[in-house]
Amino acid sequence: MRPEERRLDWAHPPADAEPLGLWAALHDAALRSLSFDRDSRVCTICLDVDHLDVEVEFRIAHVLALRTNRWTFVESRGDRPIGIEESVPWEWAATEIAQETQDVSNAAFLQDEGEVAFRFEGLVGETFYRIEVRGERLDVEGDVRSIEELVARGKAYWDAFGRSPR
Repeated sequence: MRPEERRLDWAHPPADAEPLGLWAALHDAALRSLSFDRDSRVCTICLDVDHLDVEVEFRIAHVLALRTNRWTFVESRGDRPIGIEESVPWEWAATEIAQETQDVSNAAFLQDEGEVAFRFEGLVGETFYRIEVRGERLDVEGDVRSIEELVARGKAYWDAFGRSPR
């Protein structure tokens, strides 16, 4: 295990850990299911990515940390919504987010010295959510076999979309 100061974390990632943005691949993906097995310490996130015609399952093994946050909008000041952020138990995410198919608005991935971190965000009704999972390994299954392949497909899609006649 690494020294504690090198712990991979979204709040304070190591300066040389480059996040890989997954917007091109996962923007508007549909979250099919979300689960965490405490005994085996495995988090599984299943998504349908319609614009890429892909189903993908992310399995984070040996989970070290799991965070769920939500923001509820309470008022608007002009064009700026004001909200309340709160940490919520995993059970909220597993029931409120995963009870119906939800769209993912953004996602990112970090990898550094034997640890991985996966983050995704979306909207449930009027509530914005963010889920962050940190573990020792990410396995990708389904119609793609790696994060890199998924990102390449996403970039190719948006490049082709940009070149298409309007």
